[in-house]
Amino acid sequence: MKIADLICTAGRAGFFNRDLAAVKAGARADGFAYPGRPVSPGFTHIVQPGTAISVMLMLDDGQVAFGDCMDVILSGVAGRDPLFRAEDHLGFLQTVMRERLRGRPIDRFRPLAEEVDRSQHQGRPLHTALRYGVTQALLHAAALANHCTMAEIVAREYACDIAKEPLPILASCHKEDVQMIDRMILKRVELLPHASFQQVERDIGLNGEKLVAYAQGIVCRVREIGDPDYRPIIHLDVYGTIGELFGEDTAAIAHYLGELAAAVAPHELLVESFVIAPSRAAQIERFRALRAALRQAEHRVGIIVDEWCNTLDDIKAFADAEAADYAQIKTPDLGGVNNTIEAVLYARAKGMGCCLGGSGNETDQSARITAQIGLATRPSFLLSKPGFGGDEALMIQINEMLRTLALIEARGRAYPTPTLSPPAARGSRGEAAAGEGHRRQMSDTLSRGGADMPLPQDIRPVFQDIQDTLVRLDSPWIEQSPTAKMKVLWVGRETGTFALLIHWKKGHVASPHKHLAGAHAYVISGKLQVRNGTLDAGDYVYEPSGILHDATTALEDTTYLFICNGAVLYFDENSFTRYLNWEVVEKLRAQHASVPQAQAAE
Repeated sequence: MKIADLICTAGRAGFFNRDLAAVKAGARADGFAYPGRPVSPGFTHIVQPGTAISVMLMLDDGQVAFGDCMDVILSGVAGRDPLFRAEDHLGFLQTVMRERLRGRPIDRFRPLAEEVDRSQHQGRPLHTALRYGVTQALLHAAALANHCTMAEIVAREYACDIAKEPLPILASCHKEDVQMIDRMILKRVELLPHASFQQVERDIGLNGEKLVAYAQGIVCRVREIGDPDYRPIIHLDVYGTIGELFGEDTAAIAHYLGELAAAVAPHELLVESFVIAPSRAAQIERFRALRAALRQAEHRVGIIVDEWCNTLDDIKAFADAEAADYAQIKTPDLGGVNNTIEAVLYARAKGMGCCLGGSGNETDQSARITAQIGLATRPSFLLSKPGFGGDEALMIQINEMLRTLALIEARGRAYPTPTLSPPAARGSRGEAAAGEGHRRQMSDTLSRGGADMPLPQDIRPVFQDIQDTLVRLDSPWIEQSPTAKMKVLWVGRETGTFALLIHWKKGHVASPHKHLAGAHAYVISGKLQVRNGTLDAGDYVYEPSGILHDATTALEDTTYLFICNGAVLYFDENSFTRYLNWEVVEKLRAQHASVPQAQAAE
């Protein structure tokens, strides 16, 4: 499949751009407007409507893929690109970018996306908004070309496993809109209210009292109208105001956040952008110092970095420094969505949670594509977008995730099959997912091997959705008893074969059994008493179909690999006691995957 043409049109973004420098300089609000002169380059007003460009890629079979270019609300802040104005970039897309993309193959997303993201014009990198919108369209086009979802494209090309259910969402609310916050509570959104606290005296209070009172009010409202089992995480975005109030007194900031956490207890508390430092290095040090102080004081507060954590390189720097509990991955700031994908995966690999966020200034299409990327990369939670109405954003994002998972399930391309709960029950499930943040799931799916290999002939697989399967070292164990646990490595429904990593504590006894199919066992560590002999570390045994075995005992703590081609039937002197086959193994895996959610709901 190739790109036949590029068409684009200017339009509206989902919200407004705001000149934060002017607001910080003391501009006073008049309703939603801020009268006065802007400070930052490109602004004609302190608050002005956001603009967007919709990029449409016509494919040679007549299908059309599209993505939207726009920037965030606070343009030009803390290392970001300047204000995006659609009229400044429309001509470039209609000429230069059009010629670069016409005739290009689009069966794969990543190579072309990386090329676009690296490209320059007149010696300068493209504006992040352009890279964001064009690569959205490329991802959509690759999905259309492969007749699959965008989540599946990401999973194949970036070696990741698609989530089994919709991701938790942080509802981005106007702090003054009490009815909107009520609606989010009634809809059991997992995190709220985000809000916007941009001026110390107005929003925080000269002693911090206004923010504490506001947070307490949210918790009280949850108790008044929320379901009895609904316990959302309280998220507050303070835009550096706490740093302005307390200066560089890290101990005072930690103490204040401890008071804030106590005010919202028993809810968890996340605080975003407690400070906006003058540089990335300074921001990293401020966050590291506060994180250490919070730990030392045993205050349960998660801190989220946003400003100065804009690009993929920025996110890697914060993750490597272990500076924050979470990063706000603000999708338009990263340019190409290929960077967004890598940012989430890198943060998770480094143990840093992440909000796959963005901006209220985005569009419905960018929100849908972000939801698909989220399903594939599994961040801690999503930020609601576009706009700040709440209801519309939840509808767009949740429905996109539900549709995507339903399509994948119907085609049998996600394994194990996703189990979806109705939206009314999302609060408790999301609490578990967001509370654990970057909790890892059991297996990662590797991309199709050999996609870039030079081939003497066309020997590509007929079925393009086949994939390798990888289980990471830190995947969870399934506890079967106080002395036995296992990891499910692989289950083959068609053949009945399954592979397990089994660990027995010293003294564990497996009851007599009959193998109804051949099995292989390799002892990694420890020692087993097997019939009249022992198996030591490094020993391998093949157990043929039909063989009877009496009890097997662990003489030491033992770990072994077990690959079985069919069922095993267990018995005692009176009757059959149980059996083990691929279906039992799959049920165990599914039950174990649901345990954290069930516990969180209790």
